[in-house]
Amino acid sequence: MQRALFLGSIAALFLVQIYLRFQSDIIQDCAWFLYVAEQLLKGKTLYADIKEVNPPLGMWMIVPIVWAAKLFAVNAVSATYIALLAMSAGTIGLCNRYIWIKGDLETTPRYILTFCVAFAVLFFPAAFFAEREHFMILLFLPWVFLRCVSKEVRNISTWERTLIGAMAGLSICIKPQALFAPVLLEFVLAFQEARFKRIWAPENISAIITSAIYATSIFVFAPLFISEMLNLGAKAYVPFYGYPLYMIALNARSTIIALIILFVIRMRLKTLTAETPVIDAIMATAIGFLASYFIQMKGFTYQIMPANTLAWLGCAVAAAHLWKIERKLSLHVAAAIAVGALMLNDVPQTYFNPYKSVSEALAKNAPNAKSVFIASTRLDDGFPLVQKHDLVWASRLPTQWLTPYVASKWQGAALPQDDIVSKALDWTVTDLQEMKPDIVMIDLNNDQVYVPGGKFDYIKFWQNDPRFQTLWAQYEYRETVRELAIYTLRQK
Repeated sequence: MQRALFLGSIAALFLVQIYLRFQSDIIQDCAWFLYVAEQLLKGKTLYADIKEVNPPLGMWMIVPIVWAAKLFAVNAVSATYIALLAMSAGTIGLCNRYIWIKGDLETTPRYILTFCVAFAVLFFPAAFFAEREHFMILLFLPWVFLRCVSKEVRNISTWERTLIGAMAGLSICIKPQALFAPVLLEFVLAFQEARFKRIWAPENISAIITSAIYATSIFVFAPLFISEMLNLGAKAYVPFYGYPLYMIALNARSTIIALIILFVIRMRLKTLTAETPVIDAIMATAIGFLASYFIQMKGFTYQIMPANTLAWLGCAVAAAHLWKIERKLSLHVAAAIAVGALMLNDVPQTYFNPYKSVSEALAKNAPNAKSVFIASTRLDDGFPLVQKHDLVWASRLPTQWLTPYVASKWQGAALPQDDIVSKALDWTVTDLQEMKPDIVMIDLNNDQVYVPGGKFDYIKFWQNDPRFQTLWAQYEYRETVRELAIYTLRQK
């Protein structure tokens, strides 16, 4: 009866999430990565034909999904949702396997703990379903549970452990600053046993080798990331993008509160003379992910997802151990944690891009448009609009992400002698000239996101290139929608 109820509850979580996902737009970051993957499959070169500031793994991981979508004639967004749901099922299954290998819990708390894993991987991503952090937690979580039961691994083959380690290595490679999480976990495990021999387990060696292979592949297959994009990112992206420190801290509130709850339960267990090695290990992992979140210094909501997930699961593990000792109290604690997580995880589960008015403008002004260019620092101006209308993105840049840097160097007079400013001008005018998009949209907002001073005059900037005047004479102004000025090619 218990097993049937458990399986039914997991199935219900999947059914709810499937319903939510296939009603939702895909978040703009994921939509852009899907577009990049399509371009790579067409033979384009990352960091040459596509000027993306992020390292390549997040985009490379999407390529097989887009390839499979084309093979089976499935929409790429739907294929992404299917792939992530399948990965979620695998992660839940592996974590459940290791929960049952650990022999210090009764049947009921084991079921509840696996349910908490399922709830976390399916619902904590919320509107950011398929973000890189979602991939990270799905790939990383089995390794955490495996390491926590590493004393009882006799029934786990070396091949399985090697696979789990490779997954964890890929996870950390997506966001290398997340290395703090596994390092802290290993430190706690080694400290608990006063020996470091267990660090050289097959899963850890596999993770190290996987990371080394990935690092080598960047030099072989994406050398421009090292030679060009790292410098651009350090000078023109990192200093301008992200929230103020108070917002970064505010967006971490759910993790911080969950860690406080976890610490309180842990101390309660200690007073009951209960051992807490697994709780300590998971808490250390959550703290490691929290540290990596602050190191990024951006504060985007989805970046806290791994820390939030591990803090929540730490609370679940602690509650499961408390159940073992004080059953009545543990029920209240588990309920409080569940309610708290639902309240704190205040990001909507679905995402709807506000492109309806822009879609209407497209239909009105360029109903047969095949390509579009949008001058904006907001990614959601162009994506997933491009997928919705099957348009060619007439730019090698996802947004005009060099604009904040340009605005800090140029205030409307002569252009400074600056290589990055020159690239921002040349890349954009060259793209407009070569791709000649059917429709161009330009952000006129007086408070453009991340731009120093808030206002940037794109046309005035482009006029510094002698090619632009002839090019722009081929376009005519149509209207302004959502503070986007719309221009289309003149009718011949």
